[in-house]
Amino acid sequence: MQLKKNSFLSYLLLIWRRLLWFVGFRPYFYTSIDELPIYNWWQVHETGDINYLMLNNKFGNTPQVIDYCTELWDDLKQQQLDYVGVSQEYSRYLKLVADLALAKLQYAITNDNWDLFKLELVQSELDELKAIPKEDSAETKAIIEKHWLNGQRLDPKKTTVKEYYSYIKSLQNLSTHGKSN
Repeated sequence: MQLKKNSFLSYLLLIWRRLLWFVGFRPYFYTSIDELPIYNWWQVHETGDINYLMLNNKFGNTPQVIDYCTELWDDLKQQQLDYVGVSQEYSRYLKLVADLALAKLQYAITNDNWDLFKLELVQSELDELKAIPKEDSAETKAIIEKHWLNGQRLDPKKTTVKEYYSYIKSLQNLSTHGKSN
């Protein structure tokens, strides 16, 4: 009984220390898409370097900082997804991934040629979808500058992720509803 109580208290103490550590370091990191510059967002996407989530590199790359930045990056991606929503293309991708998993499972169970054919069909659809060129940030930036900012330059180091995606959402709404300036 005493051992369980001590291990539980140790666990609570560990959680408390981590909480204090995270709260104490929050001012040194971008924690919201409302403040993270789109330049940093692009850099993390292109390079995978989560140091772009830091306001300054005061703490170095300790395991705790890397863990925190990894969790923070997941949270920032979720904030962006909540704000922008899921595109039809991404929904189709998720459906194909699920279909592929089911097809692999079905083939593993039956070892039937028909199930193998269905598996290969889903795999080829997924490969085709992956071959579609992804969003080009420079091209999107140029479209925003031309059609939304009336030729003014968008500064990626000052424009936040939320501002950038609000421009995109507005342009999509304009094109969807057939309105123009």
